[in-house]
Amino acid sequence: MKWSNEYNQTKEVIKMTKKQDEFLTYKEAGDQINIHTSSISTFATKHNIKRGTVRIGGRNVRVVNKKEFEYAIWEKNYLRDNDVVVWDES
Repeated sequence: MKWSNEYNQTKEVIKMTKKQDEFLTYKEAGDQINIHTSSISTFATKHNIKRGTVRIGGRNVRVVNKKEFEYAIWEKNYLRDNDVVVWDES
C-alpha cells in the first residue's frame, strides 16, 4: 500500500512537534528571561544546561534543553514564581 504525500508530510510534522518539546532555540530562551541571544550560551554553560544544534529551514540553529533551562530559571527565580520573603525582626 502506497501512502499519500500529504500523509507523509503530516507524519513528519507530528514527529517534529514531539521533538520541539525537548528544546528551545537560543532566541526563544533569550525571550523568556529577557537577555540577548548571544548570552544564552554563557548562561547555559554557567548552569550546566545541555546545548545542541537542530536544522530548521535549511540552516543550523543552536538550542538548549527545555527542561534543564526551565529548571535553571525557576531555581534562580528569573520569573519570580517562587519568591520567598524573609522579614526583619526589628
